[in-house]
Amino acid sequence: MHFRKLLIVFFFHYISLQAYSQNLIANGSFQDLNVCTELKAPCSPSAWKTTSPHLMMYGAEQDNYFARLTIFNSSIEGIRKYMQTRLLCPLKKGVTYTLSVRLKPDNVFMSSFGVLFVNTPVYNNNDLLLRIKPTIDLTGLYAKVPYNKRLEWYKITFEYKATGDEKYMILGNFQSDSDQRRVYYAKPKNFTDYEYHIDDVELNPKDPQEPCRNMEKVRQQLYNQKERHPQKKFNMFGEEDPDSVEAVISESIDTLRLGNVYFEFDSDKINSIGRTRLDSLFSNLLKEEVDSIRIYGHTDSMGPKDYNLDLSYRRAKAIEKVLSENNLSDYVSAVKGYGDQLPRSSNATDSGRKKNRRVEVIIYYKVKV
Repeated sequence: MHFRKLLIVFFFHYISLQAYSQNLIANGSFQDLNVCTELKAPCSPSAWKTTSPHLMMYGAEQDNYFARLTIFNSSIEGIRKYMQTRLLCPLKKGVTYTLSVRLKPDNVFMSSFGVLFVNTPVYNNNDLLLRIKPTIDLTGLYAKVPYNKRLEWYKITFEYKATGDEKYMILGNFQSDSDQRRVYYAKPKNFTDYEYHIDDVELNPKDPQEPCRNMEKVRQQLYNQKERHPQKKFNMFGEEDPDSVEAVISESIDTLRLGNVYFEFDSDKINSIGRTRLDSLFSNLLKEEVDSIRIYGHTDSMGPKDYNLDLSYRRAKAIEKVLSENNLSDYVSAVKGYGDQLPRSSNATDSGRKKNRRVEVIIYYKVKV
């Protein structure tokens, strides 16, 4: 009887410890997909954003979803994607946490990977290298992956002692192109985004602790953020803390979608009708109100992927040239081609493919104080 009582006491003590040892990352498995209000379709993993105006890419192996993150481009220096989320509870100063993440390279092995903890979100970094030293540099740990395991999923675990300023977490490659050491597992291709696949992100206190009071409320706020462009919202992660809200500057945005009608067939050459329309459009922009302009080319899924990627980039560059000729070149901060990676509609129909063949010109206006 006494032995049975001890077992019961141990059981409830174990359960209580387990309850306090909770992952501070919402949707770290990426199984929950966000249905964007603009697209009315799954567009990115719930609770996560990129640091740019574009969607975070994801993939799947059978029934398992994972995030896809660009680590460099073979032809354009400094191209990066970063993913970020709000922690369910801010980290406590002096407390040690265990961070774990599973990584899998896509056709190239690089040991470059880092984690940045910040007290305010990062946004509008133009899909370029963040020149910030990561809080946790996992390069050394990942370099130790056995050669025969380098294209497989590999779990990395790291302990971190908090400073008390950590409210958000950013994952990605913080190493410059020139510092990278790459091992290709297929012949490198021009204008190709090489990726990490990321899954099962966990952040737990090393010693069990009681979770913060607002943990589930923050989780719900994160899941409620469903906009495609997070910068449309004043607070991209649903914060109610005025200090956090003020840290994220609000910008007015116009997204101009220039369809295939502006270009000659299967070409980056702008036709006469397109040129007239573009000159009229860009000449009427009030330059004193413009903060920056980003240009992103897209295609449908017909034809080879490499060709589509190149065509989308050349078309984006053609629009950049028109902007330059209208004295707007100083405002262009990003030009990129995505090929068929970010469709607006289904590629199974003619009407859907027509919508997908486009160049998006995203105009950011200065914030009026």
